[in-house]
Amino acid sequence: MQKAGFLYLKFTIDFIHHMKKPYDKEPLTPKALLDKYIRNGLIVADRQYDVALAYFHFVGAYRLKGYLHHYIHPESKSFPESFDFEYLRQQYEFDRELRGLIINAIDRIEVAIRTVMSNSLSLRYGAHWFLNDSIFNNTREWNHEKLTYKIREDLKNAQKRTFVQHYYKHYDQPELPPSWAVSEIVSFGFWSKTYSILKDPTVKKAISMKFDIDQPEVFRSWIHSLTVLRNHAAHHAQILRSPIRVKPSNYKRKKIHFQNPESFATMKLIVEYYLDHIPLPNNWSSDIDCLFTKYNLVHRNELNRY
Repeated sequence: MQKAGFLYLKFTIDFIHHMKKPYDKEPLTPKALLDKYIRNGLIVADRQYDVALAYFHFVGAYRLKGYLHHYIHPESKSFPESFDFEYLRQQYEFDRELRGLIINAIDRIEVAIRTVMSNSLSLRYGAHWFLNDSIFNNTREWNHEKLTYKIREDLKNAQKRTFVQHYYKHYDQPELPPSWAVSEIVSFGFWSKTYSILKDPTVKKAISMKFDIDQPEVFRSWIHSLTVLRNHAAHHAQILRSPIRVKPSNYKRKKIHFQNPESFATMKLIVEYYLDHIPLPNNWSSDIDCLFTKYNLVHRNELNRY
């Protein structure tokens, strides 16, 4: 049986390898690529040719292709009838500005979450709660050792910041600054992973309830999703019509059920929920409405597609 399984695996690997081929496409100039797209049916008005060429020069045909590949016929490589460059331009610019709105909104949420967590854990366990390994569960992904290592590494990168220098100028114990200082240097991902390994469920619920979420697992899932979304935006990844590759939990008590959990529409609802429960100024919803007004060829239902 084992031999038969091995032979089947070898056959599968050999078959896949046989299907592959060396990459042999030659690079083309931006102008040659644009002209190729036009021959395949992309409509570019004469007055827009120079604009389109600038996009192909300074954005790149490969990046732009991310916004139109689902429209191209898989065999003929042709565009649908009347597919205009202006639609492609608006898709790209909408997405670019959307990433800025995402970073701005999650900045508000991240600061709120890390402040609530830092305050809650400091008041319960002391200013250096992160040195207390007894308050954490250990997982393969994240544990007390990795947590403190990450703080030390981030401190090395922040050693020239005034508040870090102040601590080490005046204090020699403990080896790390207090929570409210550490909060200023560690990432959103640090807080997401640290929340997930807190041992006391009452502590986790006390934190999540600051945002009116009475199910810690939902809170954990949502902040993890936001860290993934933020990383997408910060690293210039496409948001529009692109899966976020994370599936946040439904919040059944409040009848929040995500139809397409990997879509940006789902992330938009989560962002809105948090911002609605942080009583500080935000223009998230109106700013997105303005984007649809500014780029009127982009439809709202595209937020729910991937």
